Amino acid sequence: MPDRKPSSQIAALLFIAAILTILISACGSNQNAVTPDTPLNPDRTPVGSEMRTGHNLWGYWNCYIPPTLDTIEFLPARSGEFHLNTRRFLEDTICKDCLTLLSLEKDYTDMVMTAEVRITHPFAGNPKFTGFDVRGIVISDGSLYFPLLDARVPDASQGDFTLLNPDGWTRLWNTKEFAPGSAPFPILEYSKGKYAAPGGFTGTVNPYIEFSQEPRSCFPAGASITRELKLTLKPGGAIFGYAVDASWEPPTVDPPVDLKTDFPESANALEPWLLTVWQSEPLKDQAGDTATEIVRMIERQDEGLPEYTYMECPLLWDGVIQSMLWIEWPNEPFWYPLTSFFPVVNQTGAPEGSYPAMVLVKDGFTDANLGDINHRYELAYVQVQHYVLPPFTGKAVYLAPVPVDPGSDGVPNMFLLDMVTMEETQVTDYTTFENYIEEPRINAQGSRMLLTVYGDTMQMNGSLEVYDVSGSPSWVITPPDGVLGTADFHPDGDHIVVAAGVSFENLTDLVSVKYDGTGWTKFATAPGTVRFPRCSPDGTRIAMVITIMDPYNYETGLWIYDVDTSQFTKLVGGQYNIECPSWSPVKIGGADSIVYQTDQNDPGGFFVDLYTINPDTLEGGLLIDDDAPMDKHPSYSPDGLSVMYTRFSQSLTPGVWVYMTDTKQTYQITKDGSFANSPCWSWDW
Repeated sequence: MPDRKPSSQIAALLFIAAILTILISACGSNQNAVTPDTPLNPDRTPVGSEMRTGHNLWGYWNCYIPPTLDTIEFLPARSGEFHLNTRRFLEDTICKDCLTLLSLEKDYTDMVMTAEVRITHPFAGNPKFTGFDVRGIVISDGSLYFPLLDARVPDASQGDFTLLNPDGWTRLWNTKEFAPGSAPFPILEYSKGKYAAPGGFTGTVNPYIEFSQEPRSCFPAGASITRELKLTLKPGGAIFGYAVDASWEPPTVDPPVDLKTDFPESANALEPWLLTVWQSEPLKDQAGDTATEIVRMIERQDEGLPEYTYMECPLLWDGVIQSMLWIEWPNEPFWYPLTSFFPVVNQTGAPEGSYPAMVLVKDGFTDANLGDINHRYELAYVQVQHYVLPPFTGKAVYLAPVPVDPGSDGVPNMFLLDMVTMEETQVTDYTTFENYIEEPRINAQGSRMLLTVYGDTMQMNGSLEVYDVSGSPSWVITPPDGVLGTADFHPDGDHIVVAAGVSFENLTDLVSVKYDGTGWTKFATAPGTVRFPRCSPDGTRIAMVITIMDPYNYETGLWIYDVDTSQFTKLVGGQYNIECPSWSPVKIGGADSIVYQTDQNDPGGFFVDLYTINPDTLEGGLLIDDDAPMDKHPSYSPDGLSVMYTRFSQSLTPGVWVYMTDTKQTYQITKDGSFANSPCWSWDW
């Protein structure tokens, strides 16, 4: 890996310790960013360098909360080994109001102290001393241990003192791995006074609060930044440490005018600035159930971007899960978003609850002085939910890939699902990609299934495969001339309505045919190319998607064909996509209802939603308001109170779900990672 100049990081002593000292003594504290005039220890300055590059510690305090919980005392750890002369900086500056405590509240019920603190940069008029990624780290004992990542973290639920509203977690400056003399440049000689923890604090990954703002997480010279800090209060008092790390690099333009562009990228910290973790859906309390954890982060430097993230959760699975990071677009200088997807599993069959997991991201380069320390941590909690499906009726079919060779993505096949017992049966046995299959359907009686099959991925040479639910016999329907497209059963269960035509781009004919291929009869010609013909419960109307293409008009719409009047009527449409309509088998609120998928909120884009419409009044709207990027292939339940559909997770993994229209609850039907899609629910007639 090529070398990169690490960021020159001046550790800035933030002063939560001093904050609480002010509460007692009503004295001010002088807190500044280090100036180039601050003398360096000549014995500790690398040859040819004005300042030591990499992470630097500016200050460290041993902090004490007495059993009375009425104050906090701080004892600075002083040492002649500091590579920066912090004593001169702290004692000689003239800033008298750099730190202001705006408010302090103590909640003795929850044992939480909340302090609202304003920090003012002391060097107004000197923009070259703008700091970056200023982080105050609360260091304490840790009871929560992740052995494979060797991370011991404080856990308030186990009685540890800690910061309760952290912006992130770091290994920097913990007292076990940064003991005196442990680095190329000895950093700390910890105080041996009455507030020093014997042997140091056991936490190796500790939480921090960031005192910075946009652009680039900076702390402009002369600016003020206010943060709210929440700390645990233990009944017997507490001893903890406080250290601050800040990043800085000389500006490329002196004096800097634009703080975003006049400092090099290396002025920011090497590790990711922002890291968030969320779960696409809860794990079920069943051994082997899977879900997806999404990790998103923002890097400030484009060199040495991390390639992998790591996650450990000993209570749920063995080992460490590794996942590749993907850079997102668009990105820009100082703002490089990356995303990672973790397939997590309830391997242990853990019951309902919230389980701690540690996420680790390693920067692609190491610190020049401290080594492989540019890590960003996040303490996340994996949710496990007690899962009981409501009672369902009928049968359903859908597509899902079946692995053929170890490690392969699998070949799509059709499956039959008994919605009462949730027993799954594989219907087809495709083992190659020679055929392209789509639109599995099941008739209203749940006795026959239908699949549209094409001889290649260009969707040419189409045929219909019809299967009896009992397993045999089966039939193959091919058009006497031209080509066919998608199809669906008539409510009588014996006939099939097919979109057909002279070519796939001109499927303008509506055809009726029996399930065994006999009686091929054209009964209507549509004003455009037809897909997804769907019969109403009484068989008198057919909903379909019609695309009209000519040099002056291109639009897709949801249309109705009235069998009695032979009239086509457009319900809704425009220059966006509409697909997969589905009739409710029963009237909803005394009216017919159709559900369909559309990208009308993001035409031609990424997001797809489900909408409903009354075919008579055109009333309707968005059906499911969720955070899934795509909801597709809707199909009404036998009672019309639920909709089965394909839900795509944030990692774009499809699965079959059910949405209850009365309770607005969603239920996952197929396992996460199954890639099940395109469901159709029988009407159980």
